[in-house]
Amino acid sequence: MKKVTILQLASILLMGVLLYVGCSKNGNLQNKNVAVKIAPVKNAVLTLIRTVGPYSCGSYISGYSDTPVGAHSYPDATLNFGGVANGSSIKLVCDPLQIPNRFTIYNGATQVATTGWIGVANFSGPWGSSLNVPGPATITFSKTVNSYTLHVETSTPADSTDTYQINVYCIGGDSSCGTPPCPDSICACGKVISDSYNTISSYHFYPDKPINLNCRQTGDSISIYCDPVSVPNRFTVYDGNGTFVVTSGWVGLAKYSGSWGFADNTHPFSKPPTTIWFTKGSTSNYILRVETQTPPNNTYSPTTDDFHATLTCH
Repeated sequence: MKKVTILQLASILLMGVLLYVGCSKNGNLQNKNVAVKIAPVKNAVLTLIRTVGPYSCGSYISGYSDTPVGAHSYPDATLNFGGVANGSSIKLVCDPLQIPNRFTIYNGATQVATTGWIGVANFSGPWGSSLNVPGPATITFSKTVNSYTLHVETSTPADSTDTYQINVYCIGGDSSCGTPPCPDSICACGKVISDSYNTISSYHFYPDKPINLNCRQTGDSISIYCDPVSVPNRFTVYDGNGTFVVTSGWVGLAKYSGSWGFADNTHPFSKPPTTIWFTKGSTSNYILRVETQTPPNNTYSPTTDDFHATLTCH
């Protein structure tokens, strides 16, 4: 029987991974992660993960690199603006969350726009001996073709990781999403919803906040980061028919009892900000309903309520 060497076996396994990834790119794997493993240098394996498209107006793009080996690029992403009028402005808000990244848009082989290297590093890389250009940065270009390529680069020291995130907006000439916060009549993607209430010793329902998702397809994932800035809140999403979709439950900090249960100075109620998720159904109209309960008297601080809710389309 013919023996298979370790090197031959490793080559076979690597081919299998590459074939799998190639098939995934041409299949129907949407809104998941694609992982590509390569071995560019001895004793180092690079893992690159990027959320999978399609990407267009209102999209959220993120990437993660683990066990990096210096300068490298993420798998290129395709931006599709076939439903956007020529001449419309396309805006990408690019955030290098950990170490530096460079974000570049191409039309074929032609560079359209770039952030250059942004981020903070006290080590050398393609940017020079160090870098101090905190993100995020915005790149804007006019749409002239239907498809563009997004190229993201990073360079990491040993035993470090990289992450980034991008939000895509279309400004004018389409029915998707303009400069955030987007008008409710267009699209809620990227919108920050906030409000305040100043009456003490009171249970309060804020006016319902409309969430218009005309710009998104059925099955798209929607997330809302719910931040009870001062006293507790409960964030709940309903569809246009008034059907319950998802809730955060009560979140926030209180040293007094309320709808969340018993609490006092010794046993405070404490739940941090949270993110709620739902999948867009056949309807495009949703509402966000926010509740609060303020302290019983002025011996507590704070005595008023504020909240922020940030909506992201994935």
